Amino acid sequence: SFIEKNESNQDPQIKEQIHFLNILLFLQQVKPWVSTKEILNHLNIKRKEPMNKEYFRSKIIGNLRDKGIIIASSQKGYKIPISLKDIGHFIKHGNRVILPMLNRIKEVNNAIKLISKNKINILYNYNELNKIINSIEEIS
Repeated sequence: SFIEKNESNQDPQIKEQIHFLNILLFLQQVKPWVSTKEILNHLNIKRKEPMNKEYFRSKIIGNLRDKGIIIASSQKGYKIPISLKDIGHFIKHGNRVILPMLNRIKEVNNAIKLISKNKINILYNYNELNKIINSIEEIS
């Protein structure tokens, strides 16, 4: 439905998102997962400047997910999920990335608090992240 609703949209980023979804839907008929490299090769065919992985992940994948489009990802690549197992891959991948990063941020914040005798909280300007880190500390 995203493709149908936006096919006449002239926003370059929306066009790239539609192009990505079409590539994913097409290649998924041939293989279960499509790698970032393979997707970027297809997306970069018509571009003057090659799209980098960071832009692809934030502006294409991230923005589509923010719009409610479910895109499963794992170390194998990306796919439109067709089963709960596919969604499980996405959750498992997120769990491997997010929890260690949150723990690292928590440890850095705790170290800075200790060194500064609780005068510096590096998460002061990050309310949501601060709440998450505090809830992790409450659970631990």
